[in-house]
Amino acid sequence: MPTRLPPLNAVRVFEVCARHLNFTRAAEELAVSHSAVSKQIAALEDFVGEQLFDRSGGRITLTKEGRGLREVIAPAFEQLQRAFDEHRRERPDSKVLRVATVASFAAHALVPAYAALTAALPDFAIEVSTSDRPLDLAREAVDVAIRYGRGDWADLETRALVPGRLSAVVHPDRVSDAATMPRLQTFALDEWRYVNAASVPRGDVIRFEHFVVTIQAARAGIGVALLPSILVQALLAEGQLAQPPIPDIDWPETFHIAMHPTSRRRKDVAAFADALSSLV
Repeated sequence: MPTRLPPLNAVRVFEVCARHLNFTRAAEELAVSHSAVSKQIAALEDFVGEQLFDRSGGRITLTKEGRGLREVIAPAFEQLQRAFDEHRRERPDSKVLRVATVASFAAHALVPAYAALTAALPDFAIEVSTSDRPLDLAREAVDVAIRYGRGDWADLETRALVPGRLSAVVHPDRVSDAATMPRLQTFALDEWRYVNAASVPRGDVIRFEHFVVTIQAARAGIGVALLPSILVQALLAEGQLAQPPIPDIDWPETFHIAMHPTSRRRKDVAAFADALSSLV
């Protein structure tokens, strides 16, 4: 009978959460959103059929089942790390630069800049992968990552690509209706509460998990979205979206280049970071 393994990405997230007993700090270490961490923990709890964390009383603690699972998992991760430290070899010089990012940034910022990037790095082929899962840049076959957040991720060198700024956007034919349309919101955080109350659309809130889906919802005329300016600037220039009379707002989160310190010293990674920073 085949062994049914748990979702291994969720196991990795559990190990970090169990170590910190703080989902926010775990999200920072893994360079993902708080909601992504919560989703992975929920998936693992569904798999084992037990609650692993007690979230009552304003703090997070391990349940009895969570403590038992951590006692098994923590040594396993330590053993894996020792094994890969022993057997990992420096890869030979490669002509491929592997970039990992999220789909929204890849589609609306990286792809439009791709031709200029390849011109700036003519000796390298740039491979782009998209995923929201946590990345271990010390061990995965990724040279540089682009992630959204505050940029204070442990053990990584980061550089903000653009200032944090959110822009309100809507379908061009619906600008005059924007004041009464639904508010499109990404994740669980209500960015709209930072907009002047007189400018906030009065419709209901519709939530989406990913920026790329929120952008499509705005393009479909479903509502007014508040999104990172870098993701919508090309669509605004092309007339696929328009800005209602709602001022942009400064925001503490933005897209960052994230690199492991050993990768930062590589000339191709440094050149990519410099080129992308100048293009977006």
